[in-house]
Amino acid sequence: MWTRALTLFASLVMATCSTALFAQESAPVNPEHPGRLPDTFLGRRIAPQIGCWFPRADDVLEPGGFKSPLDALGRSGAFDLLCVSSRSTQNESDSDSSVKFLNQAADYARKKYGVRLVLDAEIRLSRKSFFKAHPECSQERLQLVERLQSHGQKLEIRLKADALSDHYTHNYRYEVLGCRLIKVWSYQRAAADTVDAASVRDITAEVERFTADSGRCVIVLSGEKAQQDRFVCAAAAFAFLYPDVHSDEALHFERDLIAKHRQINAAGFIKDEWGFPPSYTWAAEKNEYWFSPAMVQRYAKISGGRDLADDCFLMYHGQTGRARERRQAIDRMNQMNQARLLEFEQQVYASSKKHWGCHAFVGTHPTWYPFPGRNEFRKNGLMWWRHPRDYAQTDEVTPFCCRTGMVKAAAQPVWYNEYYQTRPSHYVYEHWTCLLAGGRVNIHPFYPKAEEPEEEGDFRILPILRGGADRIRSRTRLLDFIMEAPLQCPVAVVFGHWGVMNWTYAQYFDSLQAAITLCNELARRGYPADLIPSSEIQTVGVDGKRRWFIAEDDRMHYGRQPYEWVLFYGVTESDQADIDALWSLGDKGATRRAVLPPAMDQSAWAQKVAEDLRRHGIQPQTAWVESKDRWKGSMYRPPMSGLARFTDGTLLWASGSQEEPRGETIRLENASVLSNDGRQTFQISAEAIGVLACRFGKEDSLVALAASDLTFFRAGGMTIDIADRPTDVVLWKEDSGVWQGVFQAEKNELPLGLKAVAEKWYFLKK
Repeated sequence: MWTRALTLFASLVMATCSTALFAQESAPVNPEHPGRLPDTFLGRRIAPQIGCWFPRADDVLEPGGFKSPLDALGRSGAFDLLCVSSRSTQNESDSDSSVKFLNQAADYARKKYGVRLVLDAEIRLSRKSFFKAHPECSQERLQLVERLQSHGQKLEIRLKADALSDHYTHNYRYEVLGCRLIKVWSYQRAAADTVDAASVRDITAEVERFTADSGRCVIVLSGEKAQQDRFVCAAAAFAFLYPDVHSDEALHFERDLIAKHRQINAAGFIKDEWGFPPSYTWAAEKNEYWFSPAMVQRYAKISGGRDLADDCFLMYHGQTGRARERRQAIDRMNQMNQARLLEFEQQVYASSKKHWGCHAFVGTHPTWYPFPGRNEFRKNGLMWWRHPRDYAQTDEVTPFCCRTGMVKAAAQPVWYNEYYQTRPSHYVYEHWTCLLAGGRVNIHPFYPKAEEPEEEGDFRILPILRGGADRIRSRTRLLDFIMEAPLQCPVAVVFGHWGVMNWTYAQYFDSLQAAITLCNELARRGYPADLIPSSEIQTVGVDGKRRWFIAEDDRMHYGRQPYEWVLFYGVTESDQADIDALWSLGDKGATRRAVLPPAMDQSAWAQKVAEDLRRHGIQPQTAWVESKDRWKGSMYRPPMSGLARFTDGTLLWASGSQEEPRGETIRLENASVLSNDGRQTFQISAEAIGVLACRFGKEDSLVALAASDLTFFRAGGMTIDIADRPTDVVLWKEDSGVWQGVFQAEKNELPLGLKAVAEKWYFLKK
């Protein structure tokens, strides 16, 4: 009896303590799904947590085939959005069954789990339907081959092309549909690698026989008019099962395709790694070019009637007295192609906003080659920065200087990197290092093959979450309530955009590699730099504003970033007009500028600029380190732990660890921390685990705070002590001076120590 009485007494004491320690329930951030981030909250756009879902063909064809994967992914709080791409080419994206599958899957995911789908249903996933309607609209590749024809002798020339394949060709590749003869030229050599321009003749009429069978063709040239030994170049166009990028039919087909999906309760639409068909070779000989009748017409229109085939021959082989003409032809082709590819991207962006609202998420990244290389002219011409997206998005091992540069021009301050590897530990590393550069990770399932044993129902993604990614994301998502600006990068390195893709220059491509190395050298001194193409001086963002401008602070700005230094490298005739315009923009400003010499010493220049920044009070961040990922030596990134600075003054500490994915303790004891410009000093005492971020106003008062497992915080007039119950907390002060707060926990029980800190608290389920 005495035992029962004691037990009852203890229960009453515990209940009393619980009432004392915790206040009443708070309103959930997302009432329908308390553990999910909403699109917006109290007027703020909240960056979502993203992952990829690739339904198999069987899933699409089986009734309810979406339930198992969505149950597995939906039970985790790691995803607010899933970029879904079935790529089930037995069941094309315009089919009624495919639309029905996506419609049912979107409803199921949203209603049951609060997860929203971003649809991948673009033209490459409906190629058979497109070619049934427009059989004449194939993308072609012009192939040029040179042979020596002896005096009076017939010449037989054979060409071939193979089917192409990428991640959109799971069941049928971009097959070769046919071949047509375009033109044949004869000429003499002026030197080993130069054609005598005066000797060039169109000898297409001398072709005795042309036969083509799918991916092969044979050209037989008569020898009757070969009055001397001569060189011959033949050009044939191979057609592929890929929509002609320059055809109006392709653009309109995709517009209608997007509209067909507007009935689906989705979060937006995807245009993934868009561009010309895949090109895996470096095309060192420059003997292949994209081609089509529509492309010929467009080229003639913008060039004053020039023939594209003739100019491709000129691009292939330099001719005496035509060096400048050749250079201009290459630039004209690159600019024309990029402009056309962007028309598709702009249509996707505008259609997504039209059909799914102003907050529609438009994915994904344009970085088919994740590390910029010599072959960009064959894909999308480095349109990475001009790519219309609210959130900058990259892929795999895209250099961090590209990531930070792209986000400055985007509408939102957070960037995403779609990432895959073979072990969970790689994903842990990627999450923490991206965080200190202002980035987040779009989780792609294990690829190419997990080193972990595959289990039924893990969908190659659950082991990634269990390996620590879910714990990291649970902490970092709090930052999205207060992040209003991208990473502070006081230096812009502007490279000559069209020159790096023009092989007539001695520094072809090498200047881009040198510019990336300069960014690395600056970052490892604590000053991350943005890499930006020179062509951006002409660009207007999705917000309708010019990306480059002079602000009231007299500094040159690119989007949200004011620059102390703008460094120009790889300046060529192709980019001189853009460089001149950008230079002139800063003539009356305070930003320091320099055109770097071709034989640049990156380390010396980085040291010079870093010393100047320190003299001007610009504070460094934690120095970046050589990447542990692939391409080691080509990329620097933040370490897993350190301090990052953002353009609005936000200070972010992260303490990541592969051994302890949730993070390690961050402890500041009366730490003196300078503002970005060195004009303010903040005294901060705090303890948290994994993530701590704060921002101060002009009077050194706190205006925003985010921390995971916060124990205590004292700075800027704010004191928080919840040592008895460490809690994930985010706070911000509205313009009206009212404090708002969100706490994240397993139960909706606000610690008493937080009650008086904010006017109103909201709950986010852990």
